Amino acid sequence: MPTPLHVFGFEVVYPAGILPDYMHIVHLALGVDGLASVLMDLVDHPDGLVEGQSRDQKLEKLFENYKEWAEATRS
Repeated sequence: MPTPLHVFGFEVVYPAGILPDYMHIVHLALGVDGLASVLMDLVDHPDGLVEGQSRDQKLEKLFENYKEWAEATRS
């Protein structure tokens, strides 16, 4: 029987000793959702924070800016 893990006062039992870890929770779940939410807020902002007529055009513009930044800061 797996040893229970106590999280915020709750007893959680994971099968076969599988425990959540930082990479799977933050990098592959919360971080991705958070980034997507920020991007949608930027392109849907009523003050027009990003140039473009449609959401797709605005996201494409953000991606182009990101590529330019990544290439400029490449070591």
